Amino acid sequence: MGESGDWAEYIALIPSTHRLWVCEGPDGVIGFCRTGPAEDDRNLGPDAAEIYGLYVDPDHLGEGWGHRLFSHAIRDLTDRGLAPICVYYYESNTTARRFYDRAGFVADGGYRPDEDGLGIVEVRLVRPTT
Repeated sequence: MGESGDWAEYIALIPSTHRLWVCEGPDGVIGFCRTGPAEDDRNLGPDAAEIYGLYVDPDHLGEGWGHRLFSHAIRDLTDRGLAPICVYYYESNTTARRFYDRAGFVADGGYRPDEDGLGIVEVRLVRPTT
């Protein structure tokens, strides 16, 4: 996004139950994480939450930004009483899978089928409730 006014317009469109967490550095946005209620709970229950997306600029991978954003998002969802928390990742993205494994998420058999005809399936991981 360009000017700060662009962000304000975008953020105004986000439903009040969603959150958008953004990390900025001197040169602009480093990463973001967006969360909210599970869009397709597939038997997770009415209080299920979802990490809709986690992105870190490739120039900043390995600096801990993804971990900080993700941890903050999980803490916020937990503080709001939302559980369980799920995230979808592209089946071929082994880096994402390792990241979510380390965060305690496990596959539960849920998935989103390839709707674009590109052969890309999204696998659901869930953070077990304690």
